[in-house]
Amino acid sequence: MYGQEAPDRANFVANTAAVAFQSISSPGSPSVIDLTTAKNVDPTSAAAPGHATATLNPAFKLVFLSVLVITVVTGILQIILAGYWPTPTANQQASFEAMGFAWKAGLGAIFGLLGGKVT
Repeated sequence: MYGQEAPDRANFVANTAAVAFQSISSPGSPSVIDLTTAKNVDPTSAAAPGHATATLNPAFKLVFLSVLVITVVTGILQIILAGYWPTPTANQQASFEAMGFAWKAGLGAIFGLLGGKVT
């Protein structure tokens, strides 16, 4: 039923936070998240029986961090450009709109990457 958690998984938000934290804190090493407890487990050991897991390899973490950085930078840049260009030219307006598109698309990509890992 909509709005209810699966009985074998932790809260969706807790799992998402665990994936994001592991992606940022240890980008060069693989991680395994126990989706039942929303905790990091040792990748060399087996998860508890019956527990769903999400494996985060370094390639996923690199993609996640790249999207996160691009999203934050373009969002900040759009705010800065809005202050510097009170009456923009056509090219400046196009640049401003490109920054707006980039952070919005990046935000969607972040939600997609994290949601895909924890579901």
